[in-house]
Amino acid sequence: MVKYIVRIFCFALFVSFFFACKCDTGESTIIYLVRHAEKVGKLDSLSEKGVQRTKDLKNTMGQANLDAVFSTKYERTMNTAQPISKALGLTTINYDPSKLTDLVELVKNEYQGKRILIVGHSNTTPSLANLFVPGAELPNISESEYDKLYNIIYNQCCPSALIELGYGASSP
Repeated sequence: MVKYIVRIFCFALFVSFFFACKCDTGESTIIYLVRHAEKVGKLDSLSEKGVQRTKDLKNTMGQANLDAVFSTKYERTMNTAQPISKALGLTTINYDPSKLTDLVELVKNEYQGKRILIVGHSNTTPSLANLFVPGAELPNISESEYDKLYNIIYNQCCPSALIELGYGASSP
């Protein structure tokens, strides 16, 4: 009898969660987060591997039907974002990496139901994921990792989903 009650409770919880996500706020916002491609030592320009990674990003994201591409004003992030922006006929939108909360609010309010790509850094990319997905605790990306692609599904009524993917050549 107890198992039966537990099953009913679990089913009711599942159904209530499902219906709780039905709201009138529109479609979910799809957010893709990547770190800039490989750079040359301490310089801001991209290395040969980095240039290849930008091509890989363009190929990976080319079918994602992006509505906007965001990047910091640093050369390495702009050069990572530019190929996909250009291929899709979009203008890259700059954001201030010291004001991530402002960017998150902008995306939530102005890009609801859209698909966006945000190019950041080893520390800002996971920080953005953590801001979009309450409870996520992604650490900073290792200095040698460049292949992470985070996919966030955000809806004002539902818990956000975070999926960690990869693109291009695997980082060492």
